[in-house]
Amino acid sequence: MLVTALDSQPAYFIAEVALTDKDGYVNNFAPIITKVFNKFGGFHLSRGGEVLQVEGQEASSRVAIIEFPSLAKAKEMIASIDYKDVMEIGRKYCTYRVYTTEGLEVGKRH
Repeated sequence: MLVTALDSQPAYFIAEVALTDKDGYVNNFAPIITKVFNKFGGFHLSRGGEVLQVEGQEASSRVAIIEFPSLAKAKEMIASIDYKDVMEIGRKYCTYRVYTTEGLEVGKRH
């Protein structure tokens, strides 16, 4: 079966971040993690914009959403030494909660 762009099922890597050293985060972590995301086909949909608290538990002040072409690619990145090494750097500048979720196939979005 031929898989088309309309059949693709992306995945989303979501990071809720609390900065402990903004300059270190911006200069020493963000550029490197972005390269790791890109290496595995990921790209930012959202990064550090305004977060609006709507309901439930208090939202993080910084949220990043990265789209990957598939959950398999996101898992490949998470298992990589590149990711593990850069996240160790990130721990110097922030605390975070990270999770990944499957998205809807492009043709099934509404």
